[in-house]
Amino acid sequence: MTFGAIITGLLYAGAMRFSAWPLMPVGYLLSSTWMLKTIWFSIFLGWLAKVVILRYGGATLFNAARPLFYSLIFGESLAAATWMLITLILAQGDYNDKVPNFLPG
Repeated sequence: MTFGAIITGLLYAGAMRFSAWPLMPVGYLLSSTWMLKTIWFSIFLGWLAKVVILRYGGATLFNAARPLFYSLIFGESLAAATWMLITLILAQGDYNDKVPNFLPG
């Protein structure tokens, strides 16, 4: 536990000292969690999209593309909420055979 605290402290100090520091302490803290192991590829795709947009379009394209990515996040949340509501309605009617899974497991 001490070793983890030292690593996290060093990452935090680097992030506070250098503005272009690429490693954030929260990434280290979450690196061994189940959720991050499940969604790492989605995080990678988001990072890659950001890098490509900034490199080839600059800040102008980045700001113009922001509503698209907000829409993707909102649409995914709306779809999950809709299926949770459908599952709730089906569970009230004793239809528990097909419960949708939102995360791979």
